Order: sequence, then structure tokens, then C-alpha cells
Amino acid sequence: MATVIGDGALMFCVNELVTAVEQRLDLVVVCVDNGGYAEIKQNETDRGISPIGVDLVQPDWAALADAFGATGRRVTGADEVAPAIADAFAAGGVQLVHIPQGAPAPVLDERNPS
Repeated sequence: MATVIGDGALMFCVNELVTAVEQRLDLVVVCVDNGGYAEIKQNETDRGISPIGVDLVQPDWAALADAFGATGRRVTGADEVAPAIADAFAAGGVQLVHIPQGAPAPVLDERNPS
């Protein structure tokens, strides 16, 4: 079982890592980290609203996973992503793969696809 989740969304449900560990699940969580709620920030900017509450204080995701009894790993380059995910699946148990991004990707507004 696997999930791909952003860092902002993971902040809402990080406690579920403990539940997955307690239930002895085989679960790979891939956290794509853009430093906050990038989509909300982009929507605010597009509407002329000064972004507020969208840049998050980030935990050390790998260390947090370890603290919950899971296994955390952080990749530092694009060439490490696939091997880290493959290793996580092979290891079993609850695994978190943290993939930090250098800068938030732009969000495409479906009403104005320019």
C-alpha cells in the first residue's frame, strides 16, 4: 500500500503514521515537500490576496517518522527518488520517503490555462 501526499496535507494527518505502525501495516508514504500550501498560496496570489498562513514550519519528516516507530528517509537528488521508494517497498512496515522540492511548482488554474 502506498500514498503520495504533499507536506501540507501530511501535517493534517501525520498522527496516522502512529496508527499505521500500531496496526503493523506495510505502507509507503511519499511526501512531496514544497514548503507549505503552495496551491492555496497560488490561489491567494491570483486573486490579489496577500498570502497568509501558507508557508509552514517544517519538521524533519524522516526523523518524525522514526520517532513514531516508522522508518524515514530523505532524498536529496532526483536520482535518489526511485531507489528510495523501491527500498521502502522492499523493507516493509511503515516507510516515509521525504522528497523536498527547491521551489513550489506553479499551479494551473483550470479556468485560465495560460
